[in-house]
Amino acid sequence: MDVHRYTIVFLVFLGVVQVHGDPTAAIENIKLLIEAAKQAKNIWDFVKDLPPTLGDYLATLVSGKDINTPEKPVSSYDFVIDLTRPTDIFGALKSYPLSYPAGKDAYDKKLEGTEKSVARFIVNVVGRYNVGKTFILRLLANINLGHSFTERTNGLSVALPLLSDTDNTPLALIDTAGTRTPVEYSDKTFKNRSYERQVSDSFIQEVAISSAQIFVCVVNQLTLDDQLYLKSLYNRLIDDGLTPVDIQQRLLLVHNYFNLQTVDEVEKTEKYELETLFGARKQPQGFWLSNEFKHFVIAHVDSEAGKKYNTRSIEQIRTMIKGANAAKDSDVLRTIISKIETLLSKVLVEEASVKPDIKHKDSQQGLLSSITSGIRALVSYNSEKPMKVMPQRQVKVQLEVQELNLDKGQPLWFICPKSPLSGNVT
Repeated sequence: MDVHRYTIVFLVFLGVVQVHGDPTAAIENIKLLIEAAKQAKNIWDFVKDLPPTLGDYLATLVSGKDINTPEKPVSSYDFVIDLTRPTDIFGALKSYPLSYPAGKDAYDKKLEGTEKSVARFIVNVVGRYNVGKTFILRLLANINLGHSFTERTNGLSVALPLLSDTDNTPLALIDTAGTRTPVEYSDKTFKNRSYERQVSDSFIQEVAISSAQIFVCVVNQLTLDDQLYLKSLYNRLIDDGLTPVDIQQRLLLVHNYFNLQTVDEVEKTEKYELETLFGARKQPQGFWLSNEFKHFVIAHVDSEAGKKYNTRSIEQIRTMIKGANAAKDSDVLRTIISKIETLLSKVLVEEASVKPDIKHKDSQQGLLSSITSGIRALVSYNSEKPMKVMPQRQVKVQLEVQELNLDKGQPLWFICPKSPLSGNVT
């Protein structure tokens, strides 16, 4: 999978949406949405096409549960930016939902005191869908939620572990659902839903990759898809100006052999995958070193192999991160929001005129011809037809966090535009 070509899907889809409104429109729209949800005959049909975090809230609200005293959520994450639908900020919502799974007070408290001014390495835990990224994140953050615990990853989810839990390694760990996550299958809706999922995946991955300085790439027993993904990510980092030496420090490869329980099974797999396929050599510290990457092995939890490999590998990964020549940031949420601003500012343009009666399908089919050279620089896209540049100018997007206080229930937070955007923005 080519990360650059994958991003083009987001750009194409985004360009058919017009942006309107004022900085308070998002909150007013959410209020109306909440009232509409209360009147819905079937709340599940009502929320199924909303961002998951907002949909879950509305379902809880309408179901009659007391949302003033919710059960304390069990989560790996400190905040979640729900980017599941990239066009939400230009559609009815005019915003991206922002949630604090353990509560805003818990988030604020964590960042007080000795943690307040901590500059953290922003680490993106990457990989294909269902390879165990969240499991590796929990190990790095020293979060023990039980082996049977499962957690849905919405949009871009971030954990900010305490220094005392990570051997004094200041980490901000970004998790996503991964690429190629499945969608509801139906002959009537599959084409649109699969396209929207590609848009969502590419947008989320672009924000996550541009926000991070260090990458922990998780694979299971190796497949060609894993290798293609890894190569694409490697090329992306080269294009971003990193040298092969930089990448060997900042792109750490974790082989998550969660189904292997004995040391003999792991050693046989290591010999084939690490030694034969990667040409890697085992180091005295226990990790493997190939020409391009440092490799770390994780085995089944509580197994013979897991007891030998897991703790040592996680400690070594933290040590590598701590010693990496990478920038750190003390306001991780603001950093990620700034990357969203940058991406939107690159792909949004204000045209000289907009035809209000243009049909979505027709504009979508013809959109590639109107993508500007600035967008083309962001992605690697090969087309037999030359791109036509229309009279237009880039639009600077600035975002802020807004709070919605309700008469009943916990406050809600949304990432919204700071100022109105022209109706000619596409």
